[in-house]
Amino acid sequence: MENAKLLIQIDNCKLAHDDFNDKTDKEKSAREELEHDLEDLKKTAEDTRLNCEQKKKEIELVKEELVRLKTEHKDDVDALKEKIRESEVIVEIDSKNSNLAEIVQKIRSNYDKIAQKNLKETEEWYQTKFENIQVAEAQNVEALQSEMTERKELQKQKQNLEIRIQTLLLMIRNLEETLLITEKENGQQLDPLNKTILKLSDELEKLKSQLKQQVETNKDLLCVKMKLKSEIDNYQQLIQGMTADSNSLEFAIEDAVLCEQQEKTKEEAPIKQESSPTNKSVFQKELVEEGDVIKPEEVAVNAAPPNAIDSSTDKKQKKSKKNSSSSSSSSSSSSSSSSESDEDKKQE
Repeated sequence: MENAKLLIQIDNCKLAHDDFNDKTDKEKSAREELEHDLEDLKKTAEDTRLNCEQKKKEIELVKEELVRLKTEHKDDVDALKEKIRESEVIVEIDSKNSNLAEIVQKIRSNYDKIAQKNLKETEEWYQTKFENIQVAEAQNVEALQSEMTERKELQKQKQNLEIRIQTLLLMIRNLEETLLITEKENGQQLDPLNKTILKLSDELEKLKSQLKQQVETNKDLLCVKMKLKSEIDNYQQLIQGMTADSNSLEFAIEDAVLCEQQEKTKEEAPIKQESSPTNKSVFQKELVEEGDVIKPEEVAVNAAPPNAIDSSTDKKQKKSKKNSSSSSSSSSSSSSSSSESDEDKKQE
């Protein structure tokens, strides 16, 4: 769980790092655009400054021209006055009909009107020119002020963006440091886990190889078991055949012995009947009263001599031993087969 949480945190840190990288790229592009805009504004500010200087120079030139025109006008007026003064006009007028003072006054008034008219025209031209220059200068000043304010705002934005970029760079550095620290911690924490995983994988491979070997051995044992079962079955069949043959031989021998014993008993019966007829009848009566069925073989055995009885008992004991040996061999084979099947089940 801790490893999963650490992996999730690492992925989140990587995603945050990528987001911050994207943001820094965007901020860098915005910064470059602002720098281009600032360069353009600087160029426009320089152009407006140059235009203002040119306009100021033009205004100075116009002022100089105006001063020059005024001086020229004054010079012209002075020259005209001097000419008028220096010019000697000899006019012969009848003193009776002409009034010289009125004529001079008229001439002066005409010249004054012309001079005032010229002054008004020059002043009007100068005023119009000066007003146009003032309007252009005011427009240039307004444009300069607006550009200066825009420049200040852009500088503020630039400073804010630089501060923001610095903070983002610091955050990125801090995140990179935390990422390195977390990677180191994860590496330190994952080293033992990786070692345990490698050990477990090695053990798993060993177990797989052992299981494969066990499976192969089990297969071999199953093959051996099947062979043994087939051999045991064959052996049991052979034993059963042998026992059947031996039983038939024993029965034949017993029949022959019984026949001989019966003949002997028949021969010895009259002698014994003469000696002890009462005992035999009493013995038979007691057996009948007890409810037992008297077989001729038992009668023959009772009547047979002790040597014949011993031989028959020995044969029966041999027969029982053979049967017990065959049964023990069959039980041992069945027990071995059951134990092998149990071992196979355990191994499976």
